[in-house]
Amino acid sequence: MEKPLPTWQCLPFQFKRNVVELLDYKSRVHLSLTSKSDQELVESCPINYHSIFIDLPTKNPNYPEYTIGLQETKMSDKTYRDFPELLAIFKLVKHPKSRIEKLDFRYCPEVDGSDDYIEAIQKLVDDLSSAMKRLDIKLIKIRHLTIYSSFDIRGLLHKILTCFDPETLFEIRIVPGITLDTVSEIRETEQWKNLKKFTLDGKHSIPILDLFPPKCLFFQAHGLTEMVLAPEDIRRIVESYLTRNALYGSFFVITITSNEYDVDGTIQDLRRDSYEVTSEDSYTDLKFKMEDTDNVFVARIFTAGAQGAVCTKKNLEKDMEWLLRI
Repeated sequence: MEKPLPTWQCLPFQFKRNVVELLDYKSRVHLSLTSKSDQELVESCPINYHSIFIDLPTKNPNYPEYTIGLQETKMSDKTYRDFPELLAIFKLVKHPKSRIEKLDFRYCPEVDGSDDYIEAIQKLVDDLSSAMKRLDIKLIKIRHLTIYSSFDIRGLLHKILTCFDPETLFEIRIVPGITLDTVSEIRETEQWKNLKKFTLDGKHSIPILDLFPPKCLFFQAHGLTEMVLAPEDIRRIVESYLTRNALYGSFFVITITSNEYDVDGTIQDLRRDSYEVTSEDSYTDLKFKMEDTDNVFVARIFTAGAQGAVCTKKNLEKDMEWLLRI
């Protein structure tokens, strides 16, 4: 009589965990639905994927509120959609060793600003809080948060931001406009105070210094159409990199499309503290010493804005070519 083959349930727990860690997301979900023990098995395994994306909302009648998806790797076009609720994803990322690199909030331009859109955002915030509470998740560990949508509804961006672990959150990117009231709310959060990278695009009239997180090392503000950029603003941003002895590779880039920018005044304001000034046809570079380091901070002033970067003295020209691009 032949010896019966072992069943899945008879296999050692650690062996099954090793198998689960090789499965893609969809396979894990299917396995977790087979039995209570397999659900516990799947939830005991960390998951490492590139990004979660939430689309708010679409014109498709099948998705009247919002849809959730998961992308496995940065270069992969393989995504999973149609999650019934946020709880389905958070059950898998709850493991302390799970890692999701990025969370994107996206939207459909045709309905942005409509009543349906506002209701969908509010429901998303409520569902997010509910899922975290049910699973006893204090803070979500995400490194990169991108908002391709308007969260300028009082209190909503603040609620979203405070869901994330301030020690893990490295970058926020906001593509559409943002109001001063919203900025005032989020500036008081630990997430904003610890932020290392901030990218902003679009129409803004908020003073640039109000948009600059206190510990930011990588700051980008592109195509600001209503921004008034004063010489003092650029000087204070440069000083923030110098006083903190920012790390090699740290940078800022600010580009504006308005005419409210005094290029000559900015150069003169920076010239007093720089040790070398060089001018080309389209820009002027000003170099600054960084005390007790082998680095140099280079500020580049041009017609449409300013940028700066921490370069090494040894490879200054090569670093400038790499880090400072108009």
